[in-house]
Amino acid sequence: MPISANAVVLRASYEEATFILSAYMQRVVDQARNAGFNVVDLYEADATQTKLFEALQQHDPLLVICAGHGGESVFTGQNGEHIFEACTNDEVMSGRQGIFHSCSTGVALGPSMVEKTAQWYAGWRADYLFMYDPEETNPLNDIYAKPFMECIIQPALTRVAGGGPSQMYSQTIALFNSKISEWWNNSDPIAQEMITLLTHDRDNYMVTGVHTPALMGLNIVPLVLIGGLAYLVFGGF
Repeated sequence: MPISANAVVLRASYEEATFILSAYMQRVVDQARNAGFNVVDLYEADATQTKLFEALQQHDPLLVICAGHGGESVFTGQNGEHIFEACTNDEVMSGRQGIFHSCSTGVALGPSMVEKTAQWYAGWRADYLFMYDPEETNPLNDIYAKPFMECIIQPALTRVAGGGPSQMYSQTIALFNSKISEWWNNSDPIAQEMITLLTHDRDNYMVTGVHTPALMGLNIVPLVLIGGLAYLVFGGF
């Protein structure tokens, strides 16, 4: 039986999107350890299938938190390596709780894990879209990336603080709504784009057994916006 005090965190970091996300994931690692979890942190070169499966076998964690890129039936780690594939190797999540910070794994991969008796899956049922400033070298100081990153890590923060699936869902949706409200009152010329993307990400968040949105998505043409001091681009996981 998986050990409730053990957690594995996988956080790829090899290009702009994963570099930004992995920086915010440090907060998840730190707060999990502060909460008493024994955390295996698979970061950068360690964010591989081999390292993850070894950690699952050796430490048998109840909680698995993965941050990287994803698709409907696949989650990838460092340098795009396939870590999980639906109906191929996702049975290793049996009995475990999975939080995936990536695009679209809620379409097929997450449900497949639950069918193979994972306790639950939390993640996104469409692309997770965000905006960032590529001229900002410290992602934690990027005012455009910040609301998206704070929202995407909220499910993990709620869980390590002791919250269950219902709390993970409600607190994450509440944070999205708070960030959207802040941008409604913002005079920044890209405020509407921020609101559009935050709303899209909010509406595609899911926790199995609590809320599974319809497959909706949003067709957004990648945009580069140049104005004032900011050079902003869309990103996704």
